[in-house]
Amino acid sequence: MAQELDSSDQKSFQEAGVPAVQLFTGPHADYHRPTDTAEKIDGKGLAKVATVARAAAFYLANRPEPLTATVPSSPAGAPALRTDRKVTLGIVPDFTYNGQGVRLGGTSPDSPVERAGLRTGDVVIQAGNTPSRS
Repeated sequence: MAQELDSSDQKSFQEAGVPAVQLFTGPHADYHRPTDTAEKIDGKGLAKVATVARAAAFYLANRPEPLTATVPSSPAGAPALRTDRKVTLGIVPDFTYNGQGVRLGGTSPDSPVERAGLRTGDVVIQAGNTPSRS
């Protein structure tokens, strides 16, 4: 099952039936906000992403068969569904973590998780009576 992301750069390509992928260096508290300024660019991460993108482009340019879309495109003229986020916990996940639960790469200032005392590096393994799926 494909994950639907309504605010990522590849979304318009996917809606048109064009295979697309998002490459990025990881989230932080200012990600996709006006406060996400140039000094927050992860240069080393950007170099890694560029290396992966180059390898993928080389592979795709040299494969004999065409790609096929696995995400259905939207019907022509159909408006893209967009939902504004109404609720947030304030978690910035650490996508490099492979253990049980979800390790926090950060928290949004004055968010519910920050007010609850959670900090960068904490691992959430259960919320209430529901264990995390990892």
